[in-house]
Amino acid sequence: MTAEHRRENVRLEVEKSRRTRTTADRTAGDGDYDAAVNRLYYAAFHAARAVCLTGGLEAKSHRGLKHLLALHFVHAGLLPDWAQTVLSRLETERDLADYALGEATSREGFELRREETDRFLAEVEGFLSKGGWI
Repeated sequence: MTAEHRRENVRLEVEKSRRTRTTADRTAGDGDYDAAVNRLYYAAFHAARAVCLTGGLEAKSHRGLKHLLALHFVHAGLLPDWAQTVLSRLETERDLADYALGEATSREGFELRREETDRFLAEVEGFLSKGGWI
């Protein structure tokens, strides 16, 4: 992938992250907190993909994305330790929301995950901005 394509892909991932984050609030406003948590996870997922792309890294799976983010950015000191924890927690909550019978996510649970997601997204966008990617 050329540097120009990489930059464009980072931009597209950030845009998708932002759109998905907005959708989470809209979905929560409709009272579907399980679907809203799903959207929070994918907002963080696309933001994490943007970070990995800055290093020329493309994950083949959700697990691979978490591994690449941890290895190349968290353990390298480029992102804080809690970023890895938030992404993992969001993935777990998304799995519960998607596959558990009944409603897995309360309004309060959604609000907690939203706060964590917003903190994660702000950290990632700060990293990308500082690096001149966005």
